Amino acid sequence: MYFKKITDMIADSADNGQLQKKMQFIQESYKNVRANLLFALAGTKNEKAKILMFTSAEQGDGKTTTCLNQAAAFADAGAKVLVVDADLRRPRMERYIYSEKKRKGLSDVLGGFADVEDVIVKPTNCNFDCLFSGSIPPNPSELLMLEIVGDLFEKLAEHYDYIFVDTPPVGIVSETLYLTQFVTGVVLIAKKRKTHIRKMQDAVASLNFAHANILGIVLNGSADSTSRTYYRSKDKYYYY
Repeated sequence: MYFKKITDMIADSADNGQLQKKMQFIQESYKNVRANLLFALAGTKNEKAKILMFTSAEQGDGKTTTCLNQAAAFADAGAKVLVVDADLRRPRMERYIYSEKKRKGLSDVLGGFADVEDVIVKPTNCNFDCLFSGSIPPNPSELLMLEIVGDLFEKLAEHYDYIFVDTPPVGIVSETLYLTQFVTGVVLIAKKRKTHIRKMQDAVASLNFAHANILGIVLNGSADSTSRTYYRSKDKYYYY
């Protein structure tokens, strides 16, 4: 299974043979990342689910793509996985899976407008459950810093083996560092020839200051030039 934007999938359909080769290569790469994450998590003791945060130093480094595909890789190995889109400012996870109208999700639960059991979905094209971002709120930072956030993760952890959380880049907004207190570990995403080393150093320093457990860094587009099209993005973050 490989997740990418619907528009990219349409563009790639012109050459199915080449696409299959790329997909096989990338799927194996995600399996390798899964193996390394399992080793990194081996020393952690959790009676409930292990919660992994996926974030980046900058925008457009492929954190959402990596989060979704790692969830698929873990689910392929038999784990029960939930993916949470905690980017309430620029949510992207849902558009990788659906092309329909927006669903209720995390923001609606935190705002008291929905029960979490009612908004968790299992799309037909996924082998894991999804909790999308929901309605874009006017106060995302305040919403994600409510005390009930910790309670929500505790509740969700009772029903899954792993919870993967997609968050905004470190350093751009305050809530990303705040959420580290609820997770088992953090996975940083970087992109070859795109992510600035100083930005990555600042992100690592910020995470260390928050006493976050950094499990490792995933470098996107590192193998060869053919894989770069999978991570190309002209989108930008807009924060108000």
